[in-house]
Amino acid sequence: PPGRWRARLLVAAAAACLVVAAVFGVQSVSAQREAAQAQQQLDQVLTVLSAPDARIATASAGDSVATAVVSPSTGRLAFLARNMPALDEDRSYQIWATGPNGRHSIGTLGAGQDPPPVIGALGGATDVAVTIEPRGGSPAPTTPTIMEFELPTT
Repeated sequence: PPGRWRARLLVAAAAACLVVAAVFGVQSVSAQREAAQAQQQLDQVLTVLSAPDARIATASAGDSVATAVVSPSTGRLAFLARNMPALDEDRSYQIWATGPNGRHSIGTLGAGQDPPPVIGALGGATDVAVTIEPRGGSPAPTTPTIMEFELPTT
């Protein structure tokens, strides 16, 4: 009967709408989470940049340029990079801070020519270095330094 066929079609259309709504809902939550993380990172960068004792140092290697902004009062270091060559999917650039207590990781750079800044603990660091490590980083450097420079003192 045509009425039964129409009811089945309406049920199928409603189910399809629910699936589409669920997919968009998941994507929306994911986008909101990413936006919140980006805002938190921006807030951290702005805190370091706007600190009264913020100091800047830059370095380059080939076309790559790195900038480190340090603020002892916030205890933070912001590392920004431009024109970093693409790496294989299984590799990451890792940022290291070195000071009297040794070397510690600040974090890894995201993918792309102009990756998002990396924010980490200053920890009395006197210089910053970049190595190429396995994706996600290493507990200690496993490759030679590709860029290193002194951090400014206040």
